[in-house]
Amino acid sequence: MAQASCYFDHNATMPCSQKHLQQVVALLASCEGNPSTTHGPGRRAKRMLEDQRMEVAKQLGAQRAQVVFVSGATEANALILSSVAQHLKQSCRSSSSVPHRMVVAAGEHSSHLLNARSEALKWGLPYSEVRLTPRGLVDLDHLAELAGEEVGYVGFSYVHHETGLRQPVEQIAALISERAPAAHLHVDAAQAFGKENLSHVARGPLDSVSVSAHKIGGLAGIGALYVRDREKMKPTILGGGQERGLRAGTENLAGVISLGQRCVEIAADPYWLAQPREAFDVLRRELAERSAVVVHGDQRFSAGLALSFSLRDQRADAVESTLQEAGIAVGYGSACRSNRGRPWAVLEAMSVARPLATEALRISLGPGNTVAQIRFFLQVLDEQICAPLPMSGRSMLTT
Repeated sequence: MAQASCYFDHNATMPCSQKHLQQVVALLASCEGNPSTTHGPGRRAKRMLEDQRMEVAKQLGAQRAQVVFVSGATEANALILSSVAQHLKQSCRSSSSVPHRMVVAAGEHSSHLLNARSEALKWGLPYSEVRLTPRGLVDLDHLAELAGEEVGYVGFSYVHHETGLRQPVEQIAALISERAPAAHLHVDAAQAFGKENLSHVARGPLDSVSVSAHKIGGLAGIGALYVRDREKMKPTILGGGQERGLRAGTENLAGVISLGQRCVEIAADPYWLAQPREAFDVLRRELAERSAVVVHGDQRFSAGLALSFSLRDQRADAVESTLQEAGIAVGYGSACRSNRGRPWAVLEAMSVARPLATEALRISLGPGNTVAQIRFFLQVLDEQICAPLPMSGRSMLTT
């Protein structure tokens, strides 16, 4: 393997820096108690917990009480979907005219799609998926058709985890406010939190937002759910009543500290992603000039850190293997994706041709990624992957 080491899979996990880990350990050592206890060590741990909750709330312009700590965006999505579905069902029992249809954008993260489908089926609620345009955006015309008076929930990603495209959040929110004002509007912000300015969230129309620490260089296994109205929430884990009764179990204090401190660090350095964004601009421009490469989605809507692409007539596993041999790590679909012989759900929803949708890869950049690394990747792409090779040396697609 070549000496160069290029980690281009930050959408799966953004590695923690040594400085951050040292800070987490130091803060954790100062509060050894259980936050639910009332003695001195427990109170210190509780103060630490609430201080970190406030830091997360600041990133969203929210109140501290509107932030619930969970294990990550997957659990946050599941918690809000379970809560909203139960609330809708209970409301329907008192009046058949209560909006109750659940609507989710097609091609969403599996934690959003699968939980939405499951909850709708469990509670007997109607369910629909909004089409995506070939550009990779929510089809606003289709959403307008669906967003009648019966819609009680609408969910989508702020930035898509595989295509890296930013959805037209303001337009979607305005449409829902006009057509389905009673609907709960949820956004999966796992790939936007800390990377996009979300300080306006609590002042806008969004009812809930899910985030994960490991997408912004924090520890894995911790995340948060912002929820505007806690009264509608229904706990999925019962026990000691932690998180104001919404999520029982002793809090993951190390993870909470990590998430809170990443918020502090990001707030102190608004240019922390300037270097990878510069590298991404080069990547996007250079890939567009290569006829063998198909970049998926309209890059005018890119959030500037990630994209998905396919190589004509080449298998993704073979391309990934070649890149690994060169010391380059890329994403082969989302980290939560299984059954990789099938097309990516989002690309299928975008009507991408099956061979390309099945054999897609993802590059997602973060701290440490440079223009020089992108140049090296492009060199490997040109010389070892796209260069003419004997048939025996190339793994071809059969369609």
